[in-house]
Amino acid sequence: VPQAELARLKAMPGVASVELDEYVENALYLHDSTPLVRGLQSQITGAGLTATGAGVRICVVDTGIDSDHVMYSTRIDTAAGRDFNNGDNNPEDDHGHGSHVSGIALGGTGLSVDFGCGAGSEPFQGMAPGATLIGCKVLNAAGGGLSSNIVAGINYCADQSPTGGRADVINMSIGTGNFVGNCTHAWAVAANNAATAGVVPVAASGNENNTNSMGSPACGVNVISVGATYKGNYPTCEDNLSSINWGNCVDSAPINTDEVVCFSNESDLLDVSAPGAIIWSASNAAGGGSIVGQAGTSMASPQVAGLAALILSVDPSLTPAQVRQIIRDGAIDLGAPGHDRGYGWGRIDAINSLQLAAGGGCTSNPECDDGLFCNGAETCDIPSGNCQAGTAPNCNDSVSCTTDSCNEGTDSCDHTPNNGACSDGLFCNGSETCNVTLGCQAGTAPNCADSVACTVDSCNEGTDSCDHTPNNGACSDGLFCNGSETCNVTLGCQAGTAPNCADSVACTVDSCNEGTDSCDHTPNNGACSDGLFCNGAETCNATLGCQAGSDPCPGQACDEGGDQCVACIVNGDCDDGLFCNGAETCSAGTCQAGTTPNCDDAVACTDDSCNEGTDSCDNVANNANCDDGLFCNGAETCSGTLGCQAGTDPCAPDPCDEGTDTCITAGGEAWVTFIDNATVPGVGTATNEDIVAYDLTAGTWSLVFDGSDVGLSSFVIDGLAVLTGGDILLSFTGAGTVGGVAMDDSDILRFTPTSLGAATAGTFTMYFDGSDVGLTTNNEDVDAISLDAGGNLVVSTLGTFSVTGASGNGEDMIAFSATSLGSTTAGTWAMLFDGSDVALSGTAENVDGAGITSGGTILLSTTGSFSVSGAAGANEDVFEFFPTTLGTTTSGTFAIFLDLSTIGIATGEDVGALELVE
Repeated sequence: VPQAELARLKAMPGVASVELDEYVENALYLHDSTPLVRGLQSQITGAGLTATGAGVRICVVDTGIDSDHVMYSTRIDTAAGRDFNNGDNNPEDDHGHGSHVSGIALGGTGLSVDFGCGAGSEPFQGMAPGATLIGCKVLNAAGGGLSSNIVAGINYCADQSPTGGRADVINMSIGTGNFVGNCTHAWAVAANNAATAGVVPVAASGNENNTNSMGSPACGVNVISVGATYKGNYPTCEDNLSSINWGNCVDSAPINTDEVVCFSNESDLLDVSAPGAIIWSASNAAGGGSIVGQAGTSMASPQVAGLAALILSVDPSLTPAQVRQIIRDGAIDLGAPGHDRGYGWGRIDAINSLQLAAGGGCTSNPECDDGLFCNGAETCDIPSGNCQAGTAPNCNDSVSCTTDSCNEGTDSCDHTPNNGACSDGLFCNGSETCNVTLGCQAGTAPNCADSVACTVDSCNEGTDSCDHTPNNGACSDGLFCNGSETCNVTLGCQAGTAPNCADSVACTVDSCNEGTDSCDHTPNNGACSDGLFCNGAETCNATLGCQAGSDPCPGQACDEGGDQCVACIVNGDCDDGLFCNGAETCSAGTCQAGTTPNCDDAVACTDDSCNEGTDSCDNVANNANCDDGLFCNGAETCSGTLGCQAGTDPCAPDPCDEGTDTCITAGGEAWVTFIDNATVPGVGTATNEDIVAYDLTAGTWSLVFDGSDVGLSSFVIDGLAVLTGGDILLSFTGAGTVGGVAMDDSDILRFTPTSLGAATAGTFTMYFDGSDVGLTTNNEDVDAISLDAGGNLVVSTLGTFSVTGASGNGEDMIAFSATSLGSTTAGTWAMLFDGSDVALSGTAENVDGAGITSGGTILLSTTGSFSVSGAAGANEDVFEFFPTTLGTTTSGTFAIFLDLSTIGIATGEDVGALELVE
């Protein structure tokens, strides 16, 4: 219906209300319960009564029914069944709720269940075992449905025409909304109409734990509304629970028979209660013979519907209102005397109600009294035997600010003052009150004075409080040099703090200037003078402090003794600062040129030159001057002392192929050093200046480099790499001079061998000066080196480092792209391997040995024990990293490469450096 048509639709004759046809999600709300309410056939016949519900039709408006269930399959009017959810005549249950409810309402006799509780088989019967079942499916497999289908289902059940359901009783274990009083919701209206048509409507009050409201249709004025109680003391045998958490509330131990279940909606309009936790009844599982335990007011409602069927089977002439009153009058009064919100008129009792039904209608007014003062005095119409409703008392006291209500507990009217009805919402006017006789009374404005002279006191309507705003201006003495006086909201005016005029410049005179309201910093040149003529006149800069004077004799020598400028005094006055020009001298005031130094060292293969940068002669061994062009002779070298030296067979002991300049070999060698002296199989003691090799094919050790032969006895090698051609790069743990080359532990030396092994010989040159490229702190000492595939130097440091282009810790490796190497090193840095990305962290997992293989993997050793994914070991082990990504985002996998403790090296021998020579 278009929105514009709603008003006209509402105004049409016969239309009481118009509601949205909404989809309602989860519209859903035996053995111990039936005996408790005295509904077993054996109990009824034992009381001298006959009532099975035979001839009475109960329509269950729900998720459908299980048509083959043993509890009621023989008493289903299949022709009357309807499925409003799917639009057919087969109300088969695809949820389970409706099947369970139907079993409670009219499960047959002759059934029993043994729960294994020691009592054997127990009777398992619904309330009206002789009644006829009409299935009316209005909800889907999820328990939800359209309001229009639910209203249509109720109307169908109540329809007494040949095409209608022709029900006598309707059970509605469904609900939506929360209504404090009687409601006009569409479901409730449909249920009321059913009562008007002579059908008894019964509905669950709902499971929301409300204190005075119910859902629809239970809130209908003609509907019997039902709350839930416990069927027995808990824990029971089949339900082994002492405290039960229902989701929206918890029932704590002890839980007793007939106690109201905490989720059961309470209401001033609740009719009765019945057992609703935990009730075992039919399930919709295949086979038609299984049962399931469920709880809710949904389980209580069908017991009352079944009782209504029993009553009608005793006296079919009873009206819905009479059936309702008989059920109320027969209930066991629990809780507060008379009606209360939790039990209504009490927990139902079948025998009491059936006895009332068998006795006929009322004969006096007391029989009609519902015990509720607030309903007025009910009367009996003796000719018809029908009870008539009373007139509710008028509780209006004409005082607008009181809340007027009828008090069922005291049988009187309450007039409760409601101060909120008098409030004007203004804090600063004070709190208005309600006088039960005089009505609203004005409030008293709050006193905001705080007795602090410098605060501004006011009432703040925005915050509903008093404001005490400090006013510093009220405290000011107007003197800058006294500082800024302030107002403290508790202590009043507080003295200011004099400004700090110290500027930390030693040569200025600092003072506070009241005239300018500022600090003065007057320069005092005299505080800077050193009294030396030749230094010039020192000055005081108000910002930078003392400044050096200017040379009073530019281009000349200065005579401090005579405070004068002269042409030349000593030889140094003539020095042009160039070593390669020789030493200039001063003679009779005239500078004389020096004699160029002779740098010829009489060694043919060295390149001799004067080095202005080092103020010395360079006699650089040039191996190219010695090269004979034969690969298999090895690389001839130039010794700065001995001249050209023969090369070493590069392939020994493997064959050498001169035609292809290659070695005929398989496998390779792992070169390592140790931080401390170590015993090596086949070598003996390897000191920490030696390099030993492990042949990966033969499985044997050999001495590659004897550091003591080349002056390294007092040094410890902690970095190792091999250049193409055989030169070895080395770094050390300390500073010193090696082979005439001064270095520290952030530098890398290049060793050009003339021989290796037990008789090691060769020369050292500076390869990499770390201080030139930002490695300056102790933590930035180089402790591992290697070369990447492009020949770039790769280093790891002792600890935390920060250089241009990269920063990190001792578990990382950085690549250096050189623009120059040697004594003047320059280039750029980049992160190659971020150890923390792959779980290397802490001092023990600091990388102290590394080698990059030709396959691009990285061999690593750490200062202590390590544990990463795929590998774990100690500082004598070598493990291999197989990278997926490198750089600032490093990822990959690990594996053990060499466990040195398995090839003859003692546990705990720390590997100081390593290289794979392939």
